[in-house]
Amino acid sequence: MGGRRVLLASSPEHPATAILEGEYELTRASDADEFREHLQTDDWACLLCAEQFQETEWRELLAIRDSVAPDLPVVLCPTDGDERLASETLTAGVAGYAPADASDLVRDRVADVVESDPFAEQGPFHALADAATDAIVAIDSTGQIRYANDAIDRVFGHEPTALQ
Repeated sequence: MGGRRVLLASSPEHPATAILEGEYELTRASDADEFREHLQTDDWACLLCAEQFQETEWRELLAIRDSVAPDLPVVLCPTDGDERLASETLTAGVAGYAPADASDLVRDRVADVVESDPFAEQGPFHALADAATDAIVAIDSTGQIRYANDAIDRVFGHEPTALQ
């Protein structure tokens, strides 16, 4: 993942810019085409988008993300949101939701997705995969092997650490 790099799909005046500036490396896409180009050519830790970006709605941005970088976590940060929008975005697979005027919540939601590691050794994934008798390999969106359980040795004849 892209370290602390956050791609913004929002206007320059969006409150999230001031909230996150100095904590993350922020890059703003000027329109949907530039947004797609950034996704295709750069590595990002998180995508933060407003509910409306230029003439593109958040659902369209999510579809672009799904076609280019499906594992990239998204935080929706609307300037005019409500419970219905929050529920809809989380159901659609957005990793976090925070109203733009809630600065601590915006900061927390972005930190949650930027600093989380789904393959952390203490996480539920490891507990389940370590107990499995089947060989399990987890690969991230860049093709890097992030995890291999001990059954790899029995099934394929390779130590799990040799694959990572």
